[in-house]
Amino acid sequence: MSAPGGPLVKPGASRTITAELTSPTGDYEGALKKVINIETNDPQTPLMSLTITAYIYAPLQVEPRSLVLDGVTLGSTPRGQEFLIRNRSPQTITITRIAVNPVGFATIAPKGDKAVVLKPGQALKLAVTFSPTLPPGYNYGRVTLYTDWQKLPEKALPFRVQMVSAKR
Repeated sequence: MSAPGGPLVKPGASRTITAELTSPTGDYEGALKKVINIETNDPQTPLMSLTITAYIYAPLQVEPRSLVLDGVTLGSTPRGQEFLIRNRSPQTITITRIAVNPVGFATIAPKGDKAVVLKPGQALKLAVTFSPTLPPGYNYGRVTLYTDWQKLPEKALPFRVQMVSAKR
């Protein structure tokens, strides 16, 4: 086999191809499939395709992926919700800050100004309590984790709360 400017492989010999799959973003999770096409001078097999498939795991696994709380009566305190954040990377990740946007929609514990160090395999339970003074209808926002990891400087955790009038 030979490609213009590529290595020559003599009949009966072999060559090693090294390929590296990298995540499209630091937060990508899911299947990743890549194809390597090899052009040959063999008339019976002028093109060979090698398919490489891998499953990429996000370094910070969050369960649930978002919080949805529907049918909360106006003026009542919505029940607390939790995000479970697990470090699945082989390195320690520090969550340097946690913020709620829009400000005032919710409170979180631990407090957002305290750094949280997650060693590989460690998890953090992040309690989210929504404000009883949210306006009627659907209220959308997010909790944002800021990290010291260059590939994932921030991770948004979306939420939705529906506030409804009291039934008569």
